[in-house]
Amino acid sequence: MKAYQKNQKSGPRRLPTIALHDGEYFVDRRLGEFRRVDNPHQRIDFDSPEGEAHRNTFEFIYCLDCGQELCMKLQTDGRPVCCPACGQMQDTR
Repeated sequence: MKAYQKNQKSGPRRLPTIALHDGEYFVDRRLGEFRRVDNPHQRIDFDSPEGEAHRNTFEFIYCLDCGQELCMKLQTDGRPVCCPACGQMQDTR
């Protein structure tokens, strides 16, 4: 069992989000799309040229406290990432 799975809560999970050029987007790996948080009808398909460019700017990590999946920009300069589910800071180094 992985470390993040020990503390993982059952039930619905919030999709990870990432800030793109014009707002915040959910990252839905199951559907293969970025979906704008404030307007879910505005979508960017992962396989589109714009989607491919954005996909290469982040990676997925898991909160070690609650198991929530998080998106982290690759250029974070070692700054911690805050988990939106539990508020704990995650080390990115």
